[in-house]
Amino acid sequence: MKFGKEYDTDFAYLNSNSMGAWWVFVEIERADKPLFNKNGDLSSCLSHALRQITDWKAWLKDNNEYAQNTFNELQENTELHRITQFRREPKFLIIIG
Repeated sequence: MKFGKEYDTDFAYLNSNSMGAWWVFVEIERADKPLFNKNGDLSSCLSHALRQITDWKAWLKDNNEYAQNTFNELQENTELHRITQFRREPKFLIIIG
């Protein structure tokens, strides 16, 4: 999924329950990349993934109306089309094998 022209997620999905609908945005990194370096600090791969999520959150905050319209259009093509109100904040997930 794209956030305007600035950012891309590797994967996104829409979920819902009685509390409303929410999006989950996923960043996938290669499975052979370490989470930490020898010093126990975050690896560059994990730091990069965390920075991407921070950028996505900032973009969503700064472009809330555009994002809501875009996500609502995408939602209309799903079985969740009847849910029109996003009551829950999106979730963000990093997957590194």
